[in-house]
Amino acid sequence: MSNDNQQKMTLGIVGGGRGGLEMLKLLADSELVEVAYVVDQDLRAVGMVEAKARGIATHADLVATMRRHRTDFIIEATGSVKVTEIITQNLAGETELI
Repeated sequence: MSNDNQQKMTLGIVGGGRGGLEMLKLLADSELVEVAYVVDQDLRAVGMVEAKARGIATHADLVATMRRHRTDFIIEATGSVKVTEIITQNLAGETELI
């Protein structure tokens, strides 16, 4: 089923560990979603390696990445309260945190 007439939703994944990797594998080939980036301080994290292999942008600086890439959604996959706070403080107007 083609989705040519609809614009893809964009999202960023915060956390390049196992949770981020699973989200990436689930969403990267979707016709409805474009994964704009994966961000993690550890550039060698499994999700970061997979994102890079798929041609998806990878970054270590969360706030700079959020400013550079405006997305419809951000998936917080670290489970860290501190990371969630940083995302919430820097959300762009229309971006939703998942």
